[in-house]
Amino acid sequence: MSTEAIKVGYLGRQWYRINQRVVEKQWLDYVGAYIDVVTIPPTYIRRLFGASFETLNEQLPASLDQVATELTELCDKYEIQMLYVNTPTLIPYLMMARDRAKLDLGILFIAHCVGSTYWMKLWMSVAPWITPKDVLLVSTASCKRALTHISPVYEQAELIPLGIHLQEMEAGDRQTRPRSFQMLSIGRIEDVKNLHVLLRCFSSIREQVEQVRLVIAGEFTGDDENQVASYKQELDELITQHQLQAHVQFTGAVVGEEKDRLFRESDMLINLSTDVGETFGYNLIEAKTWGLPVVCTAWNGFMEVVRHGEDGYLVDCDWTEAEPVIDEQQVIDYSVQLLKSDERYAQFSRQALRYAANYDYRTLSPKIREAVERAVALPWSPAAWQMNDEAITSTQIKDLTHLYRLDRLARLPYLHDTVVSIIPTDFAHTAGSLTEWYERVKPIVGHYAGRSTAYKEAAAAAKPHA
Repeated sequence: MSTEAIKVGYLGRQWYRINQRVVEKQWLDYVGAYIDVVTIPPTYIRRLFGASFETLNEQLPASLDQVATELTELCDKYEIQMLYVNTPTLIPYLMMARDRAKLDLGILFIAHCVGSTYWMKLWMSVAPWITPKDVLLVSTASCKRALTHISPVYEQAELIPLGIHLQEMEAGDRQTRPRSFQMLSIGRIEDVKNLHVLLRCFSSIREQVEQVRLVIAGEFTGDDENQVASYKQELDELITQHQLQAHVQFTGAVVGEEKDRLFRESDMLINLSTDVGETFGYNLIEAKTWGLPVVCTAWNGFMEVVRHGEDGYLVDCDWTEAEPVIDEQQVIDYSVQLLKSDERYAQFSRQALRYAANYDYRTLSPKIREAVERAVALPWSPAAWQMNDEAITSTQIKDLTHLYRLDRLARLPYLHDTVVSIIPTDFAHTAGSLTEWYERVKPIVGHYAGRSTAYKEAAAAAKPHA
């Protein structure tokens, strides 16, 4: 099937967080260079779903009739064969309405996250309705493994990472300029990102490399204002305790040239996340494009992106207790090695630039096009787990033994929910305390924690995109 024959509609909304908006726009630009993407006005979201999801849910399954009618008209008007959706809550409703209308339409969507409360409920609510005509993209084999721990239907996920535009940088550029002794941390600032661990380690790093400084770029995030304020206070107290005021800079969220400048001026990237929502680590491949070595946790997809001892270091992360534990001495030792050894730094920098080519959007976007073409070419068929109107609103998760990995889901508080009542509408990161959520979600994402020696196995699992 020719590329010209396929139109993908884009139905979405503006992401709340700045980094998400930037990555989303980049992805659309990269994919749009290879696929005809038609932007659908956001007013269609209200036309499709009415005033609120709560009202839609209360009137299920009858309310799906209106969604099905509007969805059919939308497809006819824009002549689309697939719909890319970046508002996850919409996905299960669209899939149910598509089945109701017997509409020959695929849904394209991305697994940006798996293990947080919102996304865990989302993947459970999507599982009954996904069909072979749908294209679910995952950036790492680790992410796909977590999804299949929820339901075997996710075996169909396509392992195609988020792409990036390679910087026009010669291999020798970074190695020949003077060292800045600047460490960079960039991304959301939240307890699961372990900035408190980083500050403790940085204090010890400074004892061996006095001229080093740390730049922390990103916005504070959390489930509510109290959580954000509490974590800010914790970090402020650590900075005061270790007398780091003159050596640590918080820049806030950065984009565009300001972000590029930070990567250009820094010597290394550090990322100590143990976020169960982590799936990829986009800033790790951003660092590669600038020839920036990385020190990061051996956590989830990080183990597929960073080659330990070649373009960065993976810090051992143990999860035998309630929460993951980072080997802080390794953080210190690896950082000092990169900061003090010009020869090792130059070697890692060259390798980072070399491996960045694996994530060039000009290689990855055609693969997305091929996946879309394959799905569009398939004949329409309903979701494998057909439910009548009564079953849609009454069937509990625990009764769908062939759809879900109930052994993996047993600790979650959702087994007595129905397949529609579980559809998430708020973005709370965890249900209850963080420690409690780690314990609940461990059977699904426990493989996220690893050791530096695990990177070879992780890299092998990710071989399709390497």
